[in-house]
Amino acid sequence: MVVSKVAPVFKAAPERNSAASKLLPSNPSRLALRTRLGRVWRPLERRLRQPWIGRRTGLLLIGYAEGNLGLGQAFRSNVQAVELSGLPFGIYPFGRGVETRRLGSFKPDRYDQTHAYDVNIIQVAPDQVPTVLQTIDPRITRRSYNILSTFWELPKAPQAWRPMLAGIQEIWVPNAFVANAFREIFPGPITVVRHAVDVGEGPYPTRDALGMESDKFYFIFTFDYFSSPH
Repeated sequence: MVVSKVAPVFKAAPERNSAASKLLPSNPSRLALRTRLGRVWRPLERRLRQPWIGRRTGLLLIGYAEGNLGLGQAFRSNVQAVELSGLPFGIYPFGRGVETRRLGSFKPDRYDQTHAYDVNIIQVAPDQVPTVLQTIDPRITRRSYNILSTFWELPKAPQAWRPMLAGIQEIWVPNAFVANAFREIFPGPITVVRHAVDVGEGPYPTRDALGMESDKFYFIFTFDYFSSPH
């Protein structure tokens, strides 16, 4: 039905269809006309004829569920936080680019690569967003609210990332520093969502037990040497 309604648009006279008039020469031959219209129509026809995908209420978390890297651990922690919240969710175990760094399945009973959800939370580096959107079924992201949960360590995100975020409606970052880094390249909402951390069950060791002085300030620094230093 949709295809039958769209087809007449491409049969309309060029003067009635501004899009078509830009595609056609002033005096096209029949062959040139058919060739140019075919280039436009065939991809659109394939897209329109795709069957509707099933939809589910809740969240679809897309990321390195099985990846042995920082983004993978952050993803798994977020999954556990969502599970504790009671929200309905599914997991899309994205693995492009980390095939040699797999840990194995993580909550495989939650894996879902065949349904669209109300909201997608995509947890990858910004420059990997195009790869995600090109790899997974486009029907999963087309009519959903797409959130990118990501990180960046420098004061400004690269301008080259701006077009890569075209399919994203919102960005989640762990702190205000990262939020400010993205403001120049992303016009949508940027929300600070802290890291999900499982501190386990108490009792916890005291400073004395760890050989730490009571009046000193301590901090932990971590770095993923498989990451990309700048």
